[in-house]
Amino acid sequence: MFENTDYSIAIQNLLVGILAQGLGLFIYLRNPRILLNKIFGIFCFVFSVWLYGFFFLYITKDENHALFWIKFLYMGVCYSSVLSYHFTRAFLGIKNKKWILYLFYFISTIFLFLNLFTNKLISGFYIYQWGYFPKAGKYHTYFMAYIFFETGYTLYLLYKRYRQRNKLAALEFERVKYIFFAFAIGHLVLINFCSTYGMPVYPNAHLYMAILFVMVAYAIIHHQLFNIEFVLKKTLVYSIIISIITILYFIIIYMAEKVFSIITGHHSIPLAIATIAFFSIIFIPLKNKIQQFIDNRFFHGTIEQIDEENIKLREELQKTEKLKAVATLAAGMAHEIKNPLTSIKTFTEFIDKKKDDPEFIEKFKKIVGDEVDRINYIVKQLLEFSKPSELKLQKTNINELLDETLNLLYNDCLKHSIKIEKNYCLSPMIRIDPTQMKQVFLNLLLNTIDAMPDGGTVIVSTKITNNTLQIIVKDTGKGIDKDDIKHIFDPFFSKKDGGTGLGLSVVHGIIEKHGGKISVGSIVNKGSSFIITLPLK
Repeated sequence: MFENTDYSIAIQNLLVGILAQGLGLFIYLRNPRILLNKIFGIFCFVFSVWLYGFFFLYITKDENHALFWIKFLYMGVCYSSVLSYHFTRAFLGIKNKKWILYLFYFISTIFLFLNLFTNKLISGFYIYQWGYFPKAGKYHTYFMAYIFFETGYTLYLLYKRYRQRNKLAALEFERVKYIFFAFAIGHLVLINFCSTYGMPVYPNAHLYMAILFVMVAYAIIHHQLFNIEFVLKKTLVYSIIISIITILYFIIIYMAEKVFSIITGHHSIPLAIATIAFFSIIFIPLKNKIQQFIDNRFFHGTIEQIDEENIKLREELQKTEKLKAVATLAAGMAHEIKNPLTSIKTFTEFIDKKKDDPEFIEKFKKIVGDEVDRINYIVKQLLEFSKPSELKLQKTNINELLDETLNLLYNDCLKHSIKIEKNYCLSPMIRIDPTQMKQVFLNLLLNTIDAMPDGGTVIVSTKITNNTLQIIVKDTGKGIDKDDIKHIFDPFFSKKDGGTGLGLSVVHGIIEKHGGKISVGSIVNKGSSFIITLPLK
């Protein structure tokens, strides 16, 4: 039986395992719907299994327990490299050659079964000065060849993207750089497999993993990796540093006074006061030096410089978002106008041949007129979306405004056998732009009519809650798919034939200009509810 008395390596593995698991949970919980976050969360969990396994292996004193923990930690080892590759694919946005990923998972699963149910992957254990360690079995060499190939291919993909610096945005390049070097250092854990073949190499795999996870954490803080905006407060760093210095300050005073007492044989109050005075004198300059060091080395500048950089960064981000919006609008505009122009072009090609055909001319006039009106309508909505007019606020009774809008749509509702129900509260006068707000109600009500081609009920309600006025437009129509709800206010997103996808975008913009909010709830085949919340003051 092996008696292990030095638990320092075991504790180090435990701490790095906690770091890995904590970082993985943090990334996953920030946005569990994103594939990249999911994969990284699983990646960290698998590595924590590896590290926790080594922790228990190093502290155990029983051979049977040692074999159990070796099988346990190798469950993490079997999937560590394939998850590194899977994460790299997701991180780099690689969509093709999925068969390689499936093949890697299949091979890893084969080795997992060999680990759990045979002794051909791990045949036993060695006893080194730091404790038990896995012993390579008959097929372990094939396993190592597979791990080295998979790891090499993963690093090749990262390095290939890293070499494309001139084609990458600055922020994207920084992210790729940190992930590449983090994985390059992290995969040095492969050196420790020498001990699996009887060549004792000090088990420092956990240190390489710790560097990997620390570099990822740094990339999250400084380069918004995983699109996580994490603001590290300088005051927090200063507080930690000053707290450490203060503790050291009192420890030094205490130790100096103790040393003097031992030497002289008695306690000296004057010496204690002199010691405190001495360290008080050097405390402030030391604090200033540390602050300067943190500014220059960690934050790359003083507080004023950092604030200025943050302002510039926010401006750059705003410009980027505006460019994205312009690109979206341009693409949508081109798509929406293409069909009317195609119709016009088709008719103009035949006009020379059929200029004497009155039926053709009449049809030509109608279709061209309709298509021009459609283009005009698209451009008008686009202008309202991109550059809405200024608000002209005036005291308005919402209930009366809703009634006016409903009256405009009376014939449409009658035509589609739609029943209208009103549940109004005693509405106070509220300062809004009645023209723009009427446009909001029109868009919402037209949507409800489109959602109920075979008839139904529209319920229009108003109520006052918490110093806000709510306007609720509810229908019993076909509803909205769960995946579509998050996009319905996006420009040019429409599932309706002939729809521009700008109506709800305009609605959203008008409500926001009024300082309000709009939300939607929907159940497929049961109906939808649009809730507008406006501040009363």
